[in-house]
Amino acid sequence: MKVLSDSKIEKLPFETGHENDPLTPGLYLRVGKRKKTWEFSYRVEGTQIKQKIGEFPQLRLADARAEVDRLRKLAAQGTLDDQRRTLREVFEAYLEDCRLKQRKVRARDGYPTAET
Repeated sequence: MKVLSDSKIEKLPFETGHENDPLTPGLYLRVGKRKKTWEFSYRVEGTQIKQKIGEFPQLRLADARAEVDRLRKLAAQGTLDDQRRTLREVFEAYLEDCRLKQRKVRARDGYPTAET
């Protein structure tokens, strides 16, 4: 069992895949070509969900662990899934934001616009 630390994470070469945190189940660090991203993996009604929680070094190991603890508490209360928004909700929020800021909605052929 390899225990993670900020100094070990800094030394990890890019493109090494992912590193699990043995002290925080569900927390892992995805190490890509250019960045190291913290993700939290959990199940809701049998469905596996992966949620990005931040990037290293902006989000240090202790902060990532604290965020997973916070998310677990929300899940235990049944409110974690309530925070996930559908694509329609995100799009409607974008349209409302554009309307309030009096910005033009950008759209490409085949995509809905504010007028439709």
